[in-house]
Amino acid sequence: MTKKARKAKAAAKPDQALIKTTVHLPEPLWRQAKIAALEDRKDLRDLIIEGLRVVLAARRRGGT
Repeated sequence: MTKKARKAKAAAKPDQALIKTTVHLPEPLWRQAKIAALEDRKDLRDLIIEGLRVVLAARRRGGT
């Protein structure tokens, strides 16, 4: 297993399979996210996973 694959697996919950997908992002949003990930010493993938979890948790609580 490559280092990149190990990092991806670590970002997922232990009992979950990983799905590879392509997402088209506006360049300014991608640039902001990439910078934020670098500042936090995270992979962009980890930042996206974290963001999705935050948004989905807010929805479950009745947020936007």
